[in-house]
Amino acid sequence: MKNKVYLGDLPAKRETFSKAFEWSGIREGTREADAIFVKPNLTFPVYREGVTTSKAVIEAVLQVLSDYGKKVYIGESDGGYGSFHIEDAFRNFGLPDICRRTGAELVNLSSVERVEVPFTAGRREVGIALPKFLCESNIHTLTIPVPKVHCMTGISLSLKNQWGCLPDMMRLRQHVYFDEIISQINKAINVRYSVVDGTFGLDINGPIIEGEPVPLGWFLVSANPFAADSIAAYLIGQNLRTIGHYKSSYSLGLVPSVESVELNVRHEVLQSKARRFQLKRNFWNYVAKTTWYSKTWNYMIYESVISKPLHDLMYLFRGRPKEFNGD
Repeated sequence: MKNKVYLGDLPAKRETFSKAFEWSGIREGTREADAIFVKPNLTFPVYREGVTTSKAVIEAVLQVLSDYGKKVYIGESDGGYGSFHIEDAFRNFGLPDICRRTGAELVNLSSVERVEVPFTAGRREVGIALPKFLCESNIHTLTIPVPKVHCMTGISLSLKNQWGCLPDMMRLRQHVYFDEIISQINKAINVRYSVVDGTFGLDINGPIIEGEPVPLGWFLVSANPFAADSIAAYLIGQNLRTIGHYKSSYSLGLVPSVESVELNVRHEVLQSKARRFQLKRNFWNYVAKTTWYSKTWNYMIYESVISKPLHDLMYLFRGRPKEFNGD
């Protein structure tokens, strides 16, 4: 993969994104594909600054891809732990109308046929259900993450965004394997391209309810998601080498250094846009983090008879987003 990253200014415009796709090699790369799947970040059922991909960037990306003469899909799965139905999010984001205007096909990943794919986690093999059409066809995936800190994984960028491709709303059962399998999931569904939506970033906490949105006003485009993440992490002052789910990718030499990435602008421009984000975990983050390392605690907190009282107690102190389902 070429280490080319296009850094541009928002607002999102079709012409700007078309130029970025051409320069970065996405236009050339998609010639090999039968279709393209676009994976935005819809981790909340309505648009929230610094949390979800913006509607403007989604539409600009789909507009450009519509010029390529390929079948284009866009989709996401239901909110984790049954927090919301993705069909509601599709309507709230206006995706049916955007798809009508651009010719893309909207896909609920929680309702399509699944296939179990074996992944290696340590010395064991873990079977994970994924959408069959993404794993067994010549589809290239383009991911559109939002740059943010994450109380569980440290950071959320291109690599992390594909966790939402797992169709099971109880995908949190697999959190214990997350660091080891997320890069394998990206490979299984053929993630080739990244558009990082820097309309806003999320500082202090994340991925959803307790972070502080920061206006950034930039976007990144690359035919190498690892190169995009290297630059995105630099722009929010984070070191990918300290992030657990990038370690295997570093060991394989897949993550280029910022200095080795070819940019469309001078590095002085990159430096001028850089900010310093800082993750500050709270008490409830540390409680939840125990479930990422223990299947026993994961079950106790999310599926046992005490799970509802525990969550009711937590929401008594933290509050529950009104947009999440009550069931």
